[in-house]
Amino acid sequence: MPQNSFLLFVKYVVVDLAGDFLYFPMWWYTKGFKKCVVFTVEKVKDTENMFAVRLWANSLFKPMYAQRDWQGRIISFFMRFAQLIFRSIFFGLFFVLILFIPIIWLILPIFVVFQIAIIFVNSV
Repeated sequence: MPQNSFLLFVKYVVVDLAGDFLYFPMWWYTKGFKKCVVFTVEKVKDTENMFAVRLWANSLFKPMYAQRDWQGRIISFFMRFAQLIFRSIFFGLFFVLILFIPIIWLILPIFVVFQIAIIFVNSV
């Protein structure tokens, strides 16, 4: 028995779209937030690999370019120390900025609803 196209349309609009609209807040604060946290952790790991802070810290006292005399060791130490300081600063700044992503994720829907309410109240 063929189904009526209008009934299929009504079912789609009422059940599927309304269900998605009502399910969205639950998804946003559960599965969506989990995905946001996983994304944030992956970005921190990628950035740590990019800046290689741990690698620079491990090789701080090793001489560069096989210069094993005392001058080469001193120059190596200070060059790597400067690199370590700058890379640590940039990694720290990125780390602080990337930690705001989950916080913004949690606050954004509340902020949007609040702004819509303000616009609605001011227009009445």
